[in-house]
Amino acid sequence: KEAFIGLDNFISSPHEAFCFQFIEDWIRNTNEKDSLYQLARYIEKEVQLDERLMKLDLFHFENNEAFPCVDEVILIKIMTNIKNDIIDSEEITNIYEKRRVLAWYEKFTSYYEGVYNMGKIKGFYDKNQASFHIVNAREVWKSYTDKFYLMDTYYRKFQRAYQKSLESSNIKLDDLFKVTVERAEGIYKHWFLDKLLTNWSNVSAREFEDYGKISNIKHQADFYRDNIKNAKTKTYVIISDAMRYEVAKELAIELKQDMQCKIEIDDMAGIFPTITPFGMAALLPN
Repeated sequence: KEAFIGLDNFISSPHEAFCFQFIEDWIRNTNEKDSLYQLARYIEKEVQLDERLMKLDLFHFENNEAFPCVDEVILIKIMTNIKNDIIDSEEITNIYEKRRVLAWYEKFTSYYEGVYNMGKIKGFYDKNQASFHIVNAREVWKSYTDKFYLMDTYYRKFQRAYQKSLESSNIKLDDLFKVTVERAEGIYKHWFLDKLLTNWSNVSAREFEDYGKISNIKHQADFYRDNIKNAKTKTYVIISDAMRYEVAKELAIELKQDMQCKIEIDDMAGIFPTITPFGMAALLPN
């Protein structure tokens, strides 16, 4: 490859198998892994490996784990594509799944988590561009609890990854990550929230005006009557103030996996105003 011209003197063909096994063992030795990281960084700089890799397509080196700069180049290429509005959510997911089990992923976790969830955000957008023309409030509600909540999950995880990246700066990646944030904000705030809230407001306004609530959905004020009053077993109620629906969905999945128990999740509409003193009072009897 043209990208590796001038490196022949660094390669000893008769010893390739030994060198490969030597590095493989070193990478897996957690006690000495940091020394390999420092050495690999030195070699990268000496041979300008990152500049060489930038000349290649991703598929040429996306499985390589010997050098940390491979991760940087992969992330630079992905985030440059995002900057240019070329966002292939399937490709991003495939690369993320490959890299997350390799040697230096932990050094770049926040960036990988960020671009992975950016891919999820774009994938959701691609599948749901025409979804916000629902004609009644109950269907908007059901659409959110069935699938729209996922966008909130992807955005939350994206923002968490971005905030985490600010704790340990990487000069090669930070500026591009900020551009990725702008792209995520554009889709989430100016498409998802605007479209969803406009649709909801348009189809729910009349019912709120006439009845003060949406019919055919459960309501917070009926929680005690429906769930506690006639329960045949002792029931414990844990109130977690301001927990978002999408967080509860994720918690339900984790509890089911970790505890191997039966989990059910349901939804209900809060009362107005949606602040703690009113919400807690609505959950209690009398």
